[in-house]
Amino acid sequence: RLSDDEITQLSKAMLGESASTSHIVSLLTQETEGNTFFIVEVMRALAEETQKLSDIGQMTLPTAVSTSGMEALLQRRVQRVMIKDQPLLQLAAVMGRRLDLRLLAVLAAEINVADWLQRVLETAVLMVQENQWLFSHDKLRQTILNELKPEQRREAHRLVALTIEAVYAEDARYYPLLLEHWRMVGDEEKELAYLVPVVQHLVWITGDHKKAHDLIHRGLALLPAVDRRRVALLNEQASSFWRQGQYDKAEASAQLVLSLAPQVGDPSSLALSLN
Repeated sequence: RLSDDEITQLSKAMLGESASTSHIVSLLTQETEGNTFFIVEVMRALAEETQKLSDIGQMTLPTAVSTSGMEALLQRRVQRVMIKDQPLLQLAAVMGRRLDLRLLAVLAAEINVADWLQRVLETAVLMVQENQWLFSHDKLRQTILNELKPEQRREAHRLVALTIEAVYAEDARYYPLLLEHWRMVGDEEKELAYLVPVVQHLVWITGDHKKAHDLIHRGLALLPAVDRRRVALLNEQASSFWRQGQYDKAEASAQLVLSLAPQVGDPSSLALSLN
């Protein structure tokens, strides 16, 4: 694979200095991870859109690129995995790019995980990098996910979520993952159980207020008009606005809690909104 610097050099060699913008290099890095065949395929797809290589630097770039050539290569690679090894590979794909061997050991049932890893490694679908097992390219993982029927994917997310809850019980670092898995399952109650603590962490620890507000809006849309969890989310919304210096918006959210908290019998949240 090419390094980021080498991708930049190749892009300039193909397009010229002026046409090879940072946005193009970023797209190539994201979509190809240095795979030279993928780089050529992405460039070919972009050239088909503009009709001229030199015009690629002026076009509005897509967020992702997939071509028939790339898809065929990915399909052939995935099909090299033995049929008996594919169910666990599908669960691994649902888990994410990096493999969690503790979770796999529980999900594998009677499968010898070490032997399974070696067999899949030999197909080049998986790789080891800095003592970490992962999919050798995220497009391979996406190819596996795309082959799952909707009900298969939901069941896979459910199995992975239940396994995380069993293996990493009470470990808050896994709450964002559990939130996403239960959302993919379509279990709104389980999703909401993790949504509030995840929002609190985003507001008070990481300061990712945009993501926090996206989740708050999601939670408020799911909850009934009178619900204790709605009070908690509104208070977090007020806190987020306050921490960003948006005091009018913070006060508006806190005012909503003033009227709602007494209805759900939540004096501590009422005190927080007054504060």
